[in-house]
Amino acid sequence: MPKPAQFNIEVALCCAVLWMGACSDGGRSAETQDRNLRAEFEELFRLGDGAQGDTLFFGTIADIEANSRGEILVADGRADCIYVFSAEGELVRVVGARGEGPGEFSFLRGFDIGPGDSVFVFDNNNRRLSVFEPLHFRFSYGITPAGDDFGTPLLLVGATSVGPVMAYHSVFFTDRSRGVPAGEACPVLTIFT
Repeated sequence: MPKPAQFNIEVALCCAVLWMGACSDGGRSAETQDRNLRAEFEELFRLGDGAQGDTLFFGTIADIEANSRGEILVADGRADCIYVFSAEGELVRVVGARGEGPGEFSFLRGFDIGPGDSVFVFDNNNRRLSVFEPLHFRFSYGITPAGDDFGTPLLLVGATSVGPVMAYHSVFFTDRSRGVPAGEACPVLTIFT
C-alpha cells in the first residue's frame, strides 16, 4: 500500500446522497417558473481526515469516479495508485503502484470507468493506457496509443463501447483558412479502439 504523503494535508472527500424535494411553482406561471431544482446533500462518510482518526491521507487527488456497484475510486497522483472504497467508505483495495511495468504508473492524471465497469487509466510518462477488469481490478491489458500522425497523447477523456477517447496535442495547421495562425498547435480529439 502506498505511504501517505510526506506533508500532512488533510483532504476531506465527502460523498453525498442527493435528496430531491418536491418543487413548488411559488405562485409563478409555468412559463416563468425557475427550472432549477433544489437539492440537499447528506454526508455519508469522510476520507483523509486526521482529526477523525484516518490513517490514509491523499497526496494529490487527480480524479474521483463511482462505478455501478457504488464503489468510490480515488486516483492519487502523488502515490500513483487508485484507492477503491466501498459505498460505506471502507478501503477495499489499492489498484496499481508506482513503476513502469504492466499495471504500474509513473504520472497518473486520471481515469475513466468504461462499459461494464472496466477501469481505463492513462499514464502520461509511461505513454500507456492500462485497463483493469471490473470485479477485482486486476490488470487486463495495456494499450500504447499511436503518436506520430496524431501528435502526442495528452489525456484520457472517456471510455465508450467503441473504445477509449483520447485527447492529443500538437497537430499543426499550415494555413490560416481554418482560423488558426500558421504554425500554431491545435489539440485534436480522436477515438481509437
